[in-house]
Amino acid sequence: FTQLDEHLQSMSSMKMSPFYKSFEEEGQVWDKRLNDFRITFDLWMDVQRRWVYLEGIFCSSADIQQLLPNEFNRFRTIDTEFIGIMKKVAARPKVQDVLSIEGVQKQLERLSD
Repeated sequence: FTQLDEHLQSMSSMKMSPFYKSFEEEGQVWDKRLNDFRITFDLWMDVQRRWVYLEGIFCSSADIQQLLPNEFNRFRTIDTEFIGIMKKVAARPKVQDVLSIEGVQKQLERLSD
């Protein structure tokens, strides 16, 4: 994440350069790509943090599952979807490939809610 932030900062600095016009088109592509990385990984970390927390609650006790059946069913749906995303990521572990997984950012946004 530190390196991503450094690259985003470098892009901001480059935009201030009088020479930016000569590579503006390519710069805009990279700026969008880096910002998409940042958004996607922020969502991913948020969903993963919540998932780990809820997994500990719902998977450690059958009592909780019986006491909160609606919440447990919702968690199972989220669990299935999140595990599916992680399997796709494991199959394509390079950062740029993660963004090319169809609908990954929208899925993470939905899971984050």
